Amino acid sequence: MLHDGTYIRNLVQSITQISAELRLLEKHRLVMRTANAELMTRHEHRHVVATLAGLIATEIDGLGHSIPENLLGALTAAGCTISKPKTALKAATRAAHEQAEQLRHRIADAIEKSTIGDP
Repeated sequence: MLHDGTYIRNLVQSITQISAELRLLEKHRLVMRTANAELMTRHEHRHVVATLAGLIATEIDGLGHSIPENLLGALTAAGCTISKPKTALKAATRAAHEQAEQLRHRIADAIEKSTIGDP
């Protein structure tokens, strides 16, 4: 619409056509960026995040198993004596597993609350 309240039909049609062409160009640009691995679909993104979370959880589980023995080994190597090594190992293992589980839950909560990949 012009300032005086009138409009020129050809001008409106031209703008509408240009707008449609720009939308097509933008769609093509997004398709090309996805094809060139510059962008990924929401499904691909969620798969990547889930894969990373799985790797992290596996590493945490591994640490839960190795930390108690490593800790007791380090204490022994440092000259500390442990009166009940089996009991100490069980307690350290239980504590490490609890900490690993808490860490897994915190990571899962952080991923769930994350806005990464949201439109």
